[in-house]
Amino acid sequence: MSWYIGAEGWHGTYTVEDGVIHAQLTSDLEQTSRVWDFRITEENGVAELEMDDQDMTICWAYGDREDTPAMGVTPKVYVDRQETDEIYSSLSIARSGSGYVIEMEIYRLGYFRGTAVETRGMLVYTDDFADMKGTIQCDLDHAVFEVTESSSDLVEVGTTWVFPEMQEGFDE
Repeated sequence: MSWYIGAEGWHGTYTVEDGVIHAQLTSDLEQTSRVWDFRITEENGVAELEMDDQDMTICWAYGDREDTPAMGVTPKVYVDRQETDEIYSSLSIARSGSGYVIEMEIYRLGYFRGTAVETRGMLVYTDDFADMKGTIQCDLDHAVFEVTESSSDLVEVGTTWVFPEMQEGFDE
């Protein structure tokens, strides 16, 4: 089991008992371990995970918008391992309606999510959270994202991220 939030990732093992996922996870950033208990719930036919942390309930769901990829749609996932066995950055592209849902985890920078439309053989991306736009060019084994507009302090125009391999199991 693993997940990423911003620049931090958690990896470990889990067991399932009576609709509860008991996960023993270690933080990649802090190298500390923690036990997390997730309840499996369902809302409108979509599985979600809930967990209690301090005095609040946190809900984990894939997407929260109408352009979320349909159930069963397998995204293409491109990765940058920085010449190691670990994934440092990733780019996920999933078809949705008339466009694409894009998710990026960029090492030491964070999480980006937005939509893209196909134009002249490339994807034109607009971010949902950061004031950023870019282009994505991809083929069967790698992808390149270039920032074309940004007023965000996170990234500058011209910044390029290369994802040199497609994650195994996601080829066409």
